[in-house]
Amino acid sequence: MRIHILAAAALALGTSAAWAQDQDEEAAETQAVQATQQQEEDDRGSEVLCRTERVTGSLTRRTCTCLTRDEWDIVEARTKDHLDRMGRNASGSQCIPDNPFQNRC
Repeated sequence: MRIHILAAAALALGTSAAWAQDQDEEAAETQAVQATQQQEEDDRGSEVLCRTERVTGSLTRRTCTCLTRDEWDIVEARTKDHLDRMGRNASGSQCIPDNPFQNRC
């Protein structure tokens, strides 16, 4: 009877050690994947994009502006903010909510 109990305990201990090792390997793989994804996002944000825009009032003149993706995101956010402010000021500074079901501006 003791032999059966010892054999079962040894088997359980051996499988739990193997299971813990598998868990550690999976955690290490997950961390490596997350680090790779973070690096790709950082690289993507530092990628330089050039945009060509027409000069206002001219049919032929164009300007080329080169910024990183992160800088373009900042420019777009700033432009959206200024357009929102301009719309609020044009309405006589009245509160016009974006969503009629919420009473916030």
